Amino acid sequence: MGYPTEEEDALILDRFMRDNPIEEVVPVVSDTDLLALQAACREVAVEPDVRDYISRVTQATRAHAEVELGASPRAMLGLLHAAQARAAVNGRGYVIPDDVKALAPSVFEHRISLQAQTNLRGDSASQVLAEIIDSVPAPVEQETAGAAPGD
Repeated sequence: MGYPTEEEDALILDRFMRDNPIEEVVPVVSDTDLLALQAACREVAVEPDVRDYISRVTQATRAHAEVELGASPRAMLGLLHAAQARAAVNGRGYVIPDDVKALAPSVFEHRISLQAQTNLRGDSASQVLAEIIDSVPAPVEQETAGAAPGD
C-alpha cells in the first residue's frame, strides 16, 4: 500500500486535527444481529476434504523454504471461518476449495514471516503465498452438502 505523500500527510493532519471520525460512525447492524450472522456462518458445512485442504495449505506455509514462520493454528482457523463466511455471502451452505484459494492470501499474508533473503530479493508474502497455494492440490469439487457446486 505504501506511505502517503507529503501532500496527503498534510490533508490527513488538516482533516483530523479537530475531528475524530470514530465519533461519527453509525452502526449498520445491531450487535445481536452481528452475533447471529457470525453464528450462522459457523453452520456452513466444510467437508473433510476441504478441511484437509485448509490444513495442507497451512502446513505448506510452515514448510516453504522462503518462510521463516508459517501460519499458526489460529491463522488456519481464521481461514476456515473466512471461507465459511464467503460461502454464506455467496448463498452457499458449504465451502468449496475456491473459497479457500481466494481467501488464503488475505488471511495469511500478515500472519507469516519471510526469510531475510526472501525480503532482500524483493519477494513479497503475497508472491510466496500464491506459489504455495498453486503448489497444494485442491480437492475435486463434488456434490457437497446435498447441493452441486455452483447451485
